[in-house]
Amino acid sequence: MDQACPLVLGLSLDSLSTLWKGALTDHYAALLPVKTVVTAGKPILTDKNAGEMNLAPVLSPDGRFVIFVSEKDLFSLDMYIADARSGKILRKVASAAREGHVDDFQTIESSATWSPRSDRFAFVATRKGRNVFLIKDALSGRTERTIEIPGVEALNYPAWSPDGHTLAFAGMVEGESDIYTYDLRSGEVRRLTTGPDSEIMPAWSADGSEIAFVTDRLDARRGQFPSLWGFNLAIVQVASGERTDLDLFPGAENMNPQFNGQGDLLFLSNRDGFRNLYRYDRKADEVHQMTDLTTGISGITQYSPAMTVSFKRDRLLFTQFSNGEYAVYMAAEEDLASHPVDRYSVHPEGALLPVAGREVREVVNASMAEADRTGIPPADIKQVPYKSRFRLDYMGGSGGVGIGTGNNTFGTGTAMMGGMDMLFSDVLGNHVLFATLLMNGELSDIGGQVQYLNQKNPVGWGARVMHIPFRSGFSYYAGMDTVEYGGQPVLADRFDTEIQRTFWTQGGVFAQYPTSPWQRFEVSANYIRIGFRRDLYKDYYAGNFYLGQQRDRLPGIPALNMANPGAAWVGDRSVWGMTSPLQGHRFRIGTEQYIGDLTYNEILADGRRYWRVRPVTLAGRLAYRGRHGRDKERLPMYIGDPTLVRGYSGSSFDRFNTYGINIDQLIGSSLLYANAEIRLPFTGPGRLALISSGFLFTDLNLFADAGIAFTEFGQLSWNTETNLRPRPVFSAGASLRINLFGALILEPFYAWPLVKKSKPTFGLNFIPGF
Repeated sequence: MDQACPLVLGLSLDSLSTLWKGALTDHYAALLPVKTVVTAGKPILTDKNAGEMNLAPVLSPDGRFVIFVSEKDLFSLDMYIADARSGKILRKVASAAREGHVDDFQTIESSATWSPRSDRFAFVATRKGRNVFLIKDALSGRTERTIEIPGVEALNYPAWSPDGHTLAFAGMVEGESDIYTYDLRSGEVRRLTTGPDSEIMPAWSADGSEIAFVTDRLDARRGQFPSLWGFNLAIVQVASGERTDLDLFPGAENMNPQFNGQGDLLFLSNRDGFRNLYRYDRKADEVHQMTDLTTGISGITQYSPAMTVSFKRDRLLFTQFSNGEYAVYMAAEEDLASHPVDRYSVHPEGALLPVAGREVREVVNASMAEADRTGIPPADIKQVPYKSRFRLDYMGGSGGVGIGTGNNTFGTGTAMMGGMDMLFSDVLGNHVLFATLLMNGELSDIGGQVQYLNQKNPVGWGARVMHIPFRSGFSYYAGMDTVEYGGQPVLADRFDTEIQRTFWTQGGVFAQYPTSPWQRFEVSANYIRIGFRRDLYKDYYAGNFYLGQQRDRLPGIPALNMANPGAAWVGDRSVWGMTSPLQGHRFRIGTEQYIGDLTYNEILADGRRYWRVRPVTLAGRLAYRGRHGRDKERLPMYIGDPTLVRGYSGSSFDRFNTYGINIDQLIGSSLLYANAEIRLPFTGPGRLALISSGFLFTDLNLFADAGIAFTEFGQLSWNTETNLRPRPVFSAGASLRINLFGALILEPFYAWPLVKKSKPTFGLNFIPGF
């Protein structure tokens, strides 16, 4: 940009920025003085008692309560009930994270609706790819009824009729949005509007004879360019279906109609570039402006409901965006202004960008106006294929000591390895590339994997190739030996270290099918080759003097070749914080079959749950990973991997003898382990962390780990006095997880093995919390 601005525009980037800022200031300064902050009504839902985003308020018919949507609990938009006068929040009544039978709620461009008796409410949810209505008890939040509308899969903006028998809503069929009604007793569906026009936001009159709604019909008939169409209001007679379009503020966005006690329409309009409250007097055929706010009355988008009137018609609530938050205000209609305005007065300067110089020809606006008049020639429309470009989304890894292989789950703990993970994707997320580099000192210990996933279609597919070395070994005193040193034979003590490397090389394909946004099935087929290498390191000592080392290659073990089909069911409804999940749950249940030189079956069942108890999260994991079949003991696993049970890894196993543990007790063909953590966001965003920071994101954690390695279930015993049985191990400690610029998570930890004579140890993981 520094070079392009002088070359193309003839001025520096700083000069361009100064001119742009000046143009904005000059343009909007003339408009803002006439706008005011709220002068009538009072704030009842703000960041003091709710969240920073308090949206879609809906008053109960008796005027006592309000249902609204808020991110009060930080991680999701949930529904709450509050006292409509004081703003005191009474309870959370709906949360997508807690509703196991639905996938999500419609919270951005929809709202709930009350039953006439103010004892129930209904709203739109998504289940298995289609919309449904949920009807809940207002006091308990219990779901009483789930309604699918026959023939209408996309639903929005429900409105409960005053007699309690009917739901009006906006439904979309084959791309056309119309107003429908659903009889709650008979299940009859009725379509009130037809045609290609868009109709949304229905609202009942007090007697239930009329429904007001929003439509783009008038602007579509006027032939304006589609991207510039506004929305007008209309009223339909429920009994006859007779429709009346209201030509108010043509070209503006007139939204959120509500009937008041006199049968007039309250609505929101951005006729002057600011979204404010207006009243249409139906008898006098006049429009009155009721608010004149700088930031206007608005939700997240222009289609978000932002205003509600009680059925008693004694007051209204509206949402205003100001000072970076959405707050809900309450006002009586008579306390607001009422200035008559011309129903055709539309001047949207407040919503338009300024033109720097009037002598500059407006190419874009002129071209759009010409296209609206003549249409766009088909020859001028060109389709350009989308090209994927990968970018780095995440960097992480893991490290530690162990001899486990196989089914990696929610990370890449690979035992006795240190490594780095990198995740790349394109902007649409259609293509994902995952790469891992693993190193452990020597060239023969370098490994890695590359995995590609194409998830452009409902059935995702991909391929992977990997080569991962695993290293294990043991040392012992080999006796006295003669070695040449300085040209002379010397009698020395010989200490041998035998290192065995296992090389896991794999290539394969896989596919996955999501059953919901939170769950999917996976299948895979792989070819696996397991190679082996044995090296003997001979170290010679004359007393305490080190003479040198000799290295020999020992006879190898024949390589193993196997086919490996597998399947898994995966669910993830967790909400991530800065370094680990802080709310929700996730799980993986999978099986893999190994066929060939080795034959066994591997089963993985891993469940994780997170309870948010502000300001901390209680996290728990319970998992089983086991191999069964003829060769299940050929590739044992180690329970002391630092991603499983912290505090039992290190460069040497000698200290386990001090603990009274035989290393063989920690190795087996099956692992059963559990982890518990208390997670406190320490530094980070002010509303989440103990210490506010804009760049350093960390969590403090207290943890307790437990696990046992075994071969047969009959071996399980809590008797720790014999070295012949598997040994359960426990540890406790503290850790600090550090998010390095969103690309890498470090976890230095201090773990205390809970065994006799043990000492605490330090360790380091390169992996997010489980």
